[in-house]
Amino acid sequence: MSANIMGLGKEAVIADPDAKIDYLMCTFFFAKHSQTTLCRGKVTSLPKILQEWGDHPVYVMKYIEEELQKFLGRFFTTVYVTVRSGNDDETTDITTLILDLIVSDEKSVDLSSRSVGYSLQTKDSKFVSIMNMTSGQKLYS
Repeated sequence: MSANIMGLGKEAVIADPDAKIDYLMCTFFFAKHSQTTLCRGKVTSLPKILQEWGDHPVYVMKYIEEELQKFLGRFFTTVYVTVRSGNDDETTDITTLILDLIVSDEKSVDLSSRSVGYSLQTKDSKFVSIMNMTSGQKLYS
């Protein structure tokens, strides 16, 4: 079952699938794991995954995939998440991860699905950059 998001902005309720995925991915990228006392330990947060597993790219990919699948599954009926390594150059210590996401408010991704991709670069368990691959726009650098 698809769910709308109660936002804090002027629109209050976010129902548009494109706006929902944009909002949810921004919260995943920038939320602090311990930013709330009401929901302590229940905030899905990329910085927390990097803090815990940043030195182990395989675990980072695994936990990003698992956490995003659960997190986005609360708001979309169908969610597919794939995380893969984008490192072609072994001489650098920057880790690049490619996130491929397909979300839909329907029971099938064939109907009204949204495909979204992000490229993450990290070094020493910290963000270097985040890029929205569908628009080519850098969200963070």
